Amino acid sequence: MITPNYPVDDRRELFGWAMYHWANSAFVTTVATVPISPPSPRVPWARTA
Repeated sequence: MITPNYPVDDRRELFGWAMYHWANSAFVTTVATVPISPPSPRVPWARTA
């Protein structure tokens, strides 16, 4: 069996994946909560009457 030679601790790659995960989590949380949040009465486009 041949073992590939991957870098064990490539800090740039780990930092890149951490930033990707952070940004993706924030995006998904925003997209999931905004449609189900109640409209705020302070914004003019949320007034119903």
